[in-house]
Amino acid sequence: TYDYANKYLLEASGRYDGSYYFAPEHRFGFFPAFSAGWRLSEENFLKNVHWINNLKIRGSYGEVGALAGAAFQYLSTFGVSGPSYVIGGQAVQSANERNESNPNITWERARKTDIGFEARLWNGLLTVEADYFHEKRSNMLMNPDVVLPAEYGIGLSQINSGIMKNSGIDISIGSSHNFS
Repeated sequence: TYDYANKYLLEASGRYDGSYYFAPEHRFGFFPAFSAGWRLSEENFLKNVHWINNLKIRGSYGEVGALAGAAFQYLSTFGVSGPSYVIGGQAVQSANERNESNPNITWERARKTDIGFEARLWNGLLTVEADYFHEKRSNMLMNPDVVLPAEYGIGLSQINSGIMKNSGIDISIGSSHNFS
């Protein structure tokens, strides 16, 4: 975090995370975040504008990693069912593979951007905060879009192929006044 003269604001962070959900070569991910702000109300050219108490523009970008689906999808899993066979007069269970493994399964990622401003005017009689946000999620786990014949014998594992985008505007307007 960096703050110069309560005017110029910078912040950077990162998260390095690991999970047993993924194969060892895909187990860890780094997720950075950055933000910056400029308090214009602290600049000399706005210091004498007495009805502006605070005016700030800001922006941020960050990435988030998420776990999805079930653990150990990078391995073949087996189920036990039965009795399936009779061997030596005894009923025995059988093991069968459930789903095909996916050794490339990895983190779902969300990349988030926000640009906004804050204003406090006339000693709080009017406050305004507005933000434009955009989020793009990628590597979302999806079932493959294929049809397999029953003879294949096992199901397919999920793959990191989904993408989703969200964006919008948030606006907040408020007022505060003390009456005698």
